[in-house]
Amino acid sequence: MDLIRSGCWEADGEYGIPASLCYCGRRVVVHTCRTDLNSGRRFFTCKNSEEGGVHVWKWWDDVVMEEFNIVKVRLDEAADKIQNLKRLVEYEAKLKELELVAKRDVKE
Repeated sequence: MDLIRSGCWEADGEYGIPASLCYCGRRVVVHTCRTDLNSGRRFFTCKNSEEGGVHVWKWWDDVVMEEFNIVKVRLDEAADKIQNLKRLVEYEAKLKELELVAKRDVKE
Protein backbone atom coordinates (compact mmCIF):
# COMPACT_ATOMS: atom_id res chain seq x y z
CA MET A 1 0.00 0.00 0.00
CA ASP A 2 1.14 3.51 -0.74
CA LEU A 3 0.25 6.76 1.00
CA ILE A 4 -1.45 9.00 -1.56
CA ARG A 5 -0.89 12.73 -1.58
CA SER A 6 -3.98 13.52 0.50
CA GLY A 7 -2.72 11.25 3.28
CA CYS A 8 -5.13 8.38 2.59
CA TRP A 9 -4.05 4.82 1.83
CA GLU A 10 -4.63 3.25 -1.53
CA ALA A 11 -4.56 -0.47 -2.20
CA ASP A 12 -4.59 -0.02 -5.95
CA GLY A 13 -4.60 2.87 -8.41
CA GLU A 14 -8.31 3.55 -7.92
CA TYR A 15 -8.90 5.17 -4.54
CA GLY A 16 -12.25 6.96 -4.33
CA ILE A 17 -14.60 7.48 -7.23
CA PRO A 18 -13.33 5.67 -10.33
CA ALA A 19 -12.43 7.67 -13.44
CA SER A 20 -15.29 8.19 -15.87
CA LEU A 21 -13.67 5.78 -18.33
CA CYS A 22 -12.70 2.18 -17.67
CA TYR A 23 -9.23 0.87 -18.51
CA CYS A 24 -10.78 -0.57 -21.68
CA GLY A 25 -12.12 2.84 -22.76
CA ARG A 26 -15.80 2.23 -21.99
CA ARG A 27 -17.76 4.57 -19.73
CA VAL A 28 -17.92 3.62 -16.04
CA VAL A 29 -21.50 3.34 -14.77
CA VAL A 30 -23.26 2.39 -11.54
CA HIS A 31 -25.15 -0.91 -11.54
CA THR A 32 -27.21 -2.65 -8.86
CA CYS A 33 -26.27 -6.16 -7.83
CA ARG A 34 -28.99 -8.81 -8.32
CA THR A 35 -27.34 -11.76 -6.53
CA ASP A 36 -28.81 -13.22 -3.34
CA LEU A 37 -25.70 -12.38 -1.35
CA ASN A 38 -25.52 -8.67 -2.33
CA SER A 39 -29.01 -7.94 -3.64
CA GLY A 40 -29.53 -4.21 -4.08
CA ARG A 41 -25.90 -3.32 -3.42
CA ARG A 42 -24.60 -0.83 -5.98
CA PHE A 43 -21.23 -0.98 -7.76
CA PHE A 44 -19.16 0.86 -10.37
CA THR A 45 -18.21 -1.04 -13.52
CA CYS A 46 -18.27 -0.92 -17.31
CA LYS A 47 -20.32 -3.01 -19.72
CA ASN A 48 -17.21 -4.99 -20.77
CA SER A 49 -16.41 -6.23 -17.25
CA GLU A 50 -18.26 -9.53 -17.74
CA GLU A 51 -16.06 -10.35 -20.75
CA GLY A 52 -12.98 -10.79 -18.58
CA GLY A 53 -9.79 -8.81 -18.58
CA VAL A 54 -8.97 -5.76 -16.50
CA HIS A 55 -11.94 -3.46 -15.93
CA VAL A 56 -13.17 -1.08 -13.26
CA TRP A 57 -15.29 -2.89 -10.69
CA LYS A 58 -15.83 -1.40 -7.26
CA TRP A 59 -18.57 -1.39 -4.63
CA TRP A 60 -20.36 1.98 -4.44
CA ASP A 61 -20.42 2.02 -0.60
CA ASP A 62 -16.65 1.42 -0.47
CA VAL A 63 -16.16 4.35 -2.83
CA VAL A 64 -18.31 6.59 -0.65
CA MET A 65 -16.26 5.72 2.45
CA GLU A 66 -13.01 6.37 0.57
CA GLU A 67 -14.32 9.74 -0.54
CA PHE A 68 -15.33 10.60 3.04
CA ASN A 69 -11.81 9.67 4.19
CA ILE A 70 -10.30 11.98 1.56
CA VAL A 71 -12.59 14.83 2.61
CA LYS A 72 -11.76 14.27 6.29
CA VAL A 73 -8.02 14.41 5.61
CA ARG A 74 -8.44 17.60 3.57
CA LEU A 75 -10.60 19.18 6.29
CA ASP A 76 -7.99 18.30 8.91
CA GLU A 77 -5.28 19.83 6.71
CA ALA A 78 -7.38 22.99 6.24
CA ALA A 79 -7.99 23.23 10.00
CA ASP A 80 -4.23 23.00 10.60
CA LYS A 81 -3.59 25.77 8.06
CA ILE A 82 -6.25 27.97 9.67
CA GLN A 83 -4.69 27.41 13.09
CA ASN A 84 -1.25 28.31 11.71
CA LEU A 85 -2.65 31.47 10.12
CA LYS A 86 -4.24 32.49 13.43
CA ARG A 87 -0.88 32.04 15.16
CA LEU A 88 0.81 34.09 12.45
CA VAL A 89 -1.68 36.94 12.92
CA GLU A 90 -1.08 36.82 16.69
CA TYR A 91 2.71 36.90 16.17
CA GLU A 92 2.43 39.82 13.75
CA ALA A 93 0.28 41.77 16.23
CA LYS A 94 2.81 41.07 19.01
CA LEU A 95 5.68 42.12 16.72
CA LYS A 96 3.96 45.45 15.94
CA GLU A 97 3.38 45.98 19.64
CA LEU A 98 7.06 45.34 20.37
CA GLU A 99 8.11 47.68 17.55
CA LEU A 100 5.99 50.48 19.07
CA VAL A 101 7.54 49.86 22.49
CA ALA A 102 11.04 49.91 20.96
CA LYS A 103 10.33 53.21 19.15
CA ARG A 104 9.07 54.78 22.37
CA ASP A 105 12.17 53.60 24.22
CA VAL A 106 14.44 55.10 21.55
CA LYS A 107 12.68 58.50 21.80
CA GLU A 108 13.06 58.60 25.58
